[in-house]
Amino acid sequence: MRYSAFLCCFFVFITLLVGCQAINNASQKNDSIEAEKLKANHYSYNEDQRDAISVINELPGHENVHNVTLQTQKSPSYISVDYTQASTETSRQFEHNWSADFTKKRVFNNATILLGLIDHADSVHFNVHTVVPQSITITRAELEAFYRHPLTPNASKGIQNVNVENNNNEYKINEFFRRHPITELD
Repeated sequence: MRYSAFLCCFFVFITLLVGCQAINNASQKNDSIEAEKLKANHYSYNEDQRDAISVINELPGHENVHNVTLQTQKSPSYISVDYTQASTETSRQFEHNWSADFTKKRVFNNATILLGLIDHADSVHFNVHTVVPQSITITRAELEAFYRHPLTPNASKGIQNVNVENNNNEYKINEFFRRHPITELD
């Protein structure tokens, strides 16, 4: 009897461990950015949102993009991206993939890529529709001050190594979000 109970508990533990690891691996896989691939297709920002959508579809979290809006009629121009739960994932997976730490990393990297590749966008606004919705706007000026160089594909440092550069600046990125917090909406 004890042996059966032990085996049952052991099986449940292993199942939970494997399931949690699979969720974590999926999150990390989706966070890889192919800036070089995107850089090869430098986009000129225009009235058509196809360019922005093309870039967004290559970024981490693209499977959760629900809506993309481009505002070009008045200044400042911006890109707005709404993320919601994909039909192929559970709410638990979505909440995990868009937890505070993952959200910070994704929106920071995605804003860097978008503003680096789409010439005339002044800012990117992100809405993440988790149980507690999150919202943040990141401007070109804020990111250029952070990186200390222009956000263009042809700048000396450019966006080529954004993932490596950001991984080495985790402390600085956390400082960025202390000054520019992600707003939790009611």
